[in-house]
Amino acid sequence: MDSTDLKVSRLAAVTCAVLAHAGPNRSRVLASLYRDERTLDLPTYNVLSKMFLDHILRSAEVKEFQKTLKPHQLAKIAISSNDRLASTGQYGAPAGVDELSASTRTGPATVLDRAVMEQNLLASSHWFEGNGEEDDAQGKAGGLGDVEEAEDTGAPFTKRWDTQIRLTAANLESIVQHLTEKGLVRLAAAA
Repeated sequence: MDSTDLKVSRLAAVTCAVLAHAGPNRSRVLASLYRDERTLDLPTYNVLSKMFLDHILRSAEVKEFQKTLKPHQLAKIAISSNDRLASTGQYGAPAGVDELSASTRTGPATVLDRAVMEQNLLASSHWFEGNGEEDDAQGKAGGLGDVEEAEDTGAPFTKRWDTQIRLTAANLESIVQHLTEKGLVRLAAAA
């Protein structure tokens, strides 16, 4: 094989790995490709490295990667049953739900959208795990604790984001507690 064919093969391998479902198989392939110095000169290396390192993919990076895809790799995927039920735009609101309060989400439209969503969720979860927020979230989410204790990372939205996460966790905790008290939900005992 000449060098052009090898480069095309490596580019196809990176594309397949990026578009694959998140999981251990994709992680192994990403690791192998990331460690191969011959992928450094590929136009898709930025996305490959971010996925391997569990970094969040930005829309500009996704658009650059999208330019390297073939038409069949941009095919639309079917809407999920959860999104179909939650969506009002195409399927109508369920009985008793007004149009303004129903969700209009549609979920990922293409394989690339799904891959980016999975990657960014994974990267976000690793970010929260790596910042020692587990103890803080469990210990103070219900009572909100001292929101001003958020670590100052220099990002202007960090405290607001932290407050929103804490409020969401507290609201969820309150809903689960209310449903449990009403006997509508039964929580399994922790082992």
